[in-house]
Amino acid sequence: MYERSEKTRKLCEIFRSCNGNLSYETICNEMNDTKENLRPTITRVVKMLERDEGIVFGNVRTVGYRRLTDGEKVHSLDGFQRKIRRNASNGTQRAHTVSDRLALSNDEQLKLQLKEAAFMAISKNLS
Repeated sequence: MYERSEKTRKLCEIFRSCNGNLSYETICNEMNDTKENLRPTITRVVKMLERDEGIVFGNVRTVGYRRLTDGEKVHSLDGFQRKIRRNASNGTQRAHTVSDRLALSNDEQLKLQLKEAAFMAISKNLS
């Protein structure tokens, strides 16, 4: 069974106890390590806390992290929506590059039409 390292457990506690801003300086002082060395573990801890405990942090560029309120969590979903719309738009563009649709097998034609319709619906409805 997987067991978390002491470093990960300590960082989890630091992030859990934060109810506002958490600066890189505070994290580094608590962990007695540099930001560069802690970066991968911080990324893991932030994802882990969101997945397992519903605690979400937003990055404050060059400053640190901030624990998000429920309202801020809702607003943060816009970024995911943009990515989905952009990927759907890219998928639609790629589907349009098929030059000879009639040369495809019936299976391939159906798959192309379904995926193209799905991508177009996603990109139009998330605008």
